[in-house]
Amino acid sequence: MSNHNGYFQRACKKRLITRQADLNAHDFKVAAIASAGSGSTFNIAVTLDNTDLFGDVASFTQTGAATLYTDVAAESVTATDAGPNTTGAPAHIAVAFTGITSTSAIVGNTWKVVFASVVVICKDGSSKTIASVVKTFPSPL
Repeated sequence: MSNHNGYFQRACKKRLITRQADLNAHDFKVAAIASAGSGSTFNIAVTLDNTDLFGDVASFTQTGAATLYTDVAAESVTATDAGPNTTGAPAHIAVAFTGITSTSAIVGNTWKVVFASVVVICKDGSSKTIASVVKTFPSPL
C-alpha cells in the first residue's frame, strides 16, 4: 500500500507516536485457556497479541511481570508470572498462571490481566515500552 503520509508504510511507528492513549483498547487482544492442574486446581494460559490494526511489528516482549486477577474489581492478586515473557514469535506474548483454585465466586467473573513493561519494536527499528497493558476477559473456568 502506498500513502503519501507514510501511515501504511510505518503503521507501527505511527501508532506508537500518535495513539498512546488508546493502545490498550484497540491494538492488543487477549485469549485465555484453562487446563487441569494438580489436585483441584487449574492452570491458566494467557496470550497477548497485537491486532492487525497495529501494523508492522517486528517483535513484542514483556520485560516485567504479568499479574492475574479473578475479578476486575479485585485488589488482591490471584497469580503472577514473573517474566520476561515472549514466545519468540513477533507480536505474541504467552504467560502461564498455575495453581488457580476454582470457586463458584470466580467462575462467572470477568478477569483481568496486567502485563508490565511491554516492549513493542517496529520493523523500522523504532520502539516503545508501554508501562502496562491491562486487558479483561471472561473467566476461562
